[in-house]
Amino acid sequence: MACDSDFNIRKMAIDTIYTFTKMHPVSIKPFKKDINEVLQGLKFDKMKPVREATNEALNVLKDVPDMENAQVVEKK
Repeated sequence: MACDSDFNIRKMAIDTIYTFTKMHPVSIKPFKKDINEVLQGLKFDKMKPVREATNEALNVLKDVPDMENAQVVEKK
């Protein structure tokens, strides 16, 4: 039962990241590197729904510009 609960919490957290990234990508930009590191660790989760949600979130996160790239663009 605890394992199912942990799985649900991980899945809900990933879904929240996905939704927030989709709706407010600019707000995610400062945290992109940290979020990406966490999601990379979940790509190989034992639960398939967690892995699938992680891959979806990572795909959306790819569209968010990096902070370094954003600063370079602003300086030009």
